[in-house]
Amino acid sequence: MLQPLAENGVWTLFGSTPTGFALYGIWFMEGLIIAGFSTLMAYSGLKDLPFCERCGLWTQSNHTSSPLEPAANTDKLISQVEQNDFSSLTSLQKLDPSSQAYTQIELHQCPGCKRDGYLTLKSVVMETDSKGKNSKQQTTILGNLILNNESYTAVKAIG
Repeated sequence: MLQPLAENGVWTLFGSTPTGFALYGIWFMEGLIIAGFSTLMAYSGLKDLPFCERCGLWTQSNHTSSPLEPAANTDKLISQVEQNDFSSLTSLQKLDPSSQAYTQIELHQCPGCKRDGYLTLKSVVMETDSKGKNSKQQTTILGNLILNNESYTAVKAIG
């Protein structure tokens, strides 16, 4: 089906009608752009938001903590939180909302079953460039750790 189209061309641009291998090359590049863009958009949407396999629903952000002091030892914090020991999180003091550097807790939960929760810890740094423009630099310390209901409630109470 494409061969007759490639022999005669299908459109003209600036007085030139691409045919044959030139047209095949253009179609190939268009296909790469479409497939690449689609893949990139799908990946960018999946990397942050957990999916509940039980319900077949994307989770929703239910809670974002007020700013907490920056974690001194992130490796220790991650290790403890992964073992359901939230003492490192509870020891972080609450900071003023205008703080320049802080730790933030984000909790997600399935809107359907509300059984499991997902914890993300972020390190946030507010920066001002030479033109006075503010920007927020976020680094994920721990992403989408699955929490049971008891742990979810305990973490929600921290922030």
